[in-house]
Amino acid sequence: MRMLSALLLCLLAVSVSPVSAQSANAPPAVSQVTTNGAVVSSTRTTLVVRTDAGDYKLFELNALTTRPELIPIGATVSVSTSAADTADAPVAAFVRVTAQPQQALQPKPTDEPVPAQVKQLEESIKRQTARYRLGVRSGMALDPELIMIGAQGLLGPFFSENVWARPNLELGFGEVTDLIALNFEGVFRMPVTERGGRWSMFFGAGPAINFVKLGFARDSDNVEEEDFEYDEFNMEVGLNLLAGVQSRGGLFLELKSTVYAEPGMRFVFGYSF
Repeated sequence: MRMLSALLLCLLAVSVSPVSAQSANAPPAVSQVTTNGAVVSSTRTTLVVRTDAGDYKLFELNALTTRPELIPIGATVSVSTSAADTADAPVAAFVRVTAQPQQALQPKPTDEPVPAQVKQLEESIKRQTARYRLGVRSGMALDPELIMIGAQGLLGPFFSENVWARPNLELGFGEVTDLIALNFEGVFRMPVTERGGRWSMFFGAGPAINFVKLGFARDSDNVEEEDFEYDEFNMEVGLNLLAGVQSRGGLFLELKSTVYAEPGMRFVFGYSF
């Protein structure tokens, strides 16, 4: 189990280093693309614009976007994005309101509705960037063998758009061992994948407080049966190391290793609402 934990650490170091080097060697300035149109939808993290040609464009807004405090529906805006950002929902670098809402600029009931694909991607980005999210998780643990169920929260972001706190509670049930695990983990979404992409990769770590209960029985034809039961849970403090992938819809798959405490390795799948 120590070797598996060391392997997770190595994977984390190898994955982060290229991203950091790429950021350090990035050119100071990049060309930009400007899109003009009327605002159809505006939230804290998304902006949908209907261009003069009748196309609907979705943009992601983050902490680095320069924008007005209020972007009214129906207003005409000019949105600048990096020419290198070819995602379905590029990140807006600048948003400037060029005209206040007027009846002529607002979408009419007879206009073509917003495409379903744009709506789904907008909802996906809003879900992923929500400050508070809840989820459920399940899986299996090795050494000892356990069936795991639990719940989790997702809080953030902190420090950057990709860092989140993810406290979670896990209950494990096995033939020999029962487990209550309190995990105080932080996760980092790797920026090598788009936020609006179908799948994104993440790494994480954090302290774990595990309460373990052991119980077993001996059966013998020649020896009087003797039962052993440890009624009280023993507390163990360890460190969780994890890596996984999460879909745009909320489904995630995760491999977690715990050092200095049990269980040593577990496979988890779950869903974040």
